[in-house]
Amino acid sequence: MNLIIGGLHGRGTVGYGRIGRNELGFDDVLSRIITRSDLSGYETLSAHAPSVFDIESDVPVRIFGFLNASAGSGRMGSPVEFWMDDTYLGKVDDPCEETRAAVFGAGRHTLTVRCHGNNTCRHSVWAVAEATPAEVPTLAVCTVAAYPDKEVLRWIGPLAESAAKQGLCLNVFGRGMAYNHFDTKVLEFVAGIDRLPSHYKHVLYIDGSDGVLAASAQEILQKFREFNSPIVAGAELNCWPERGDAWAKLFPAQSNGLRFLNAGLIMGERTAMVQAYKTLMSVSHQLARGDDPTGIEQAWPYRGWHRDDQFLWQVCYLHNKFPMTLDTDFKLLANILGLELDLHQNPAWTGEDRPRRKVGGNAPCVLHFPGTGATCRVHAWANKYDLT
Repeated sequence: MNLIIGGLHGRGTVGYGRIGRNELGFDDVLSRIITRSDLSGYETLSAHAPSVFDIESDVPVRIFGFLNASAGSGRMGSPVEFWMDDTYLGKVDDPCEETRAAVFGAGRHTLTVRCHGNNTCRHSVWAVAEATPAEVPTLAVCTVAAYPDKEVLRWIGPLAESAAKQGLCLNVFGRGMAYNHFDTKVLEFVAGIDRLPSHYKHVLYIDGSDGVLAASAQEILQKFREFNSPIVAGAELNCWPERGDAWAKLFPAQSNGLRFLNAGLIMGERTAMVQAYKTLMSVSHQLARGDDPTGIEQAWPYRGWHRDDQFLWQVCYLHNKFPMTLDTDFKLLANILGLELDLHQNPAWTGEDRPRRKVGGNAPCVLHFPGTGATCRVHAWANKYDLT
């Protein structure tokens, strides 16, 4: 493994000492790199938090972060977050506590460790080893979190924890941005897809604050392929954001009522997703100009929604702008709201170890709880089914 280490465009920083390769990063004869795992076969990069620097590898790498034994138990309550590029690896607090290991393809990657709590410096270390090509993931699980860096995990905690439990990396776009539907969930998201390493072939988008994972990458990909469609979107009972009857009647009827597209859960082949987002942008511009309804005639009366991402997805779906299927049976993606949110005596859901539909028996891989006040439900469901 040829590993090149340097500053982020000349701005690499560590909170204390120096970047240490297979050594502590500062001069202390009484300390050394110690953690709970066997580090045989790993190179270590000691970089006191807060730190940021980049590495470049000519082979795929397996990587995890940890707090060294020297991090000090007296500083517990001051956790640190480990990020590789836009990917969240985990948050740790105790000395020798580790994040999950993740695999990334060859190339250049930026490693960032952030501090929380009262302490501004803790002894964080990265462990890096060569991985095989077969270990490199092809599914990118992604979300948008337009919050200040230190608030991101407060809002997306259940999603991040459920991803880690399923052995999946969570790619988080839009950190630090001011949120609006179009700039963050369309422009920034497609830019984030472009930034993903080339080994990702499928993209799964999940709303960050009210979504949670319930299945492995293998099961998610298997169920996605069963649709035989380049893009699959989640369905729901409510028509939103345009609530008028004339718009709602355009959606094909479903016996279970799940006929309205919800943009909080969408999965697709990477190339198809990029093209879809470009189409969303084009449709938005056409609606905003207001001078030519060609090809989107049914949406024309509602063009005031031209910067709402969910409306744009609905326009493209109803006007057949690209191949796309709705998951109207909750096989893969489930949007849960209304009475179905109840944990006890639920009219639609059952299951002991995992949520399962009473009608049809489907156990979806991804759950989303849309609607005002529903964010708290993700915590309740995640706790009941041990998803985090």
